[in-house]
Amino acid sequence: MRFLSFIPLAILALPVAEVVASIALASQIGAGALALWYLASALIGIVLLRQWRMATAWALYSSIKHSEAPIRRLLWVARGLIAALLLVFPGPVSDVIALLLLLPWKLGNTTERQVTSDIIEGDFSRVDPAPVKANRLPSLD
Repeated sequence: MRFLSFIPLAILALPVAEVVASIALASQIGAGALALWYLASALIGIVLLRQWRMATAWALYSSIKHSEAPIRRLLWVARGLIAALLLVFPGPVSDVIALLLLLPWKLGNTTERQVTSDIIEGDFSRVDPAPVKANRLPSLD
């Protein structure tokens, strides 16, 4: 819970960090290259925002289809939304945070089984063949 108390402070410090990082980066790569970086980052963010609505719909559909709680898939979609908003927001710090959010790391433990090529699971039952009866002709007794 102590971590949550630092979030408002981090949100307030983000613009200051962006200005400092932008000045330092502009002195290294130039103002024109930094402007192109901002433009490219904003365009990528806008594209991600446009796809967010469809990603939300597909996440809900997939959760319903597989009969599972949609929260895990919606958290993935929310990460994409936050990353898109951070990409639209100009600055190298927000771009790095957005790229970290877009990395494919997993949330919590998954219940999926590991598939190995050495083990084949299955059930079996042994069926003995029926004894063959001699072909007898019916008697006329």
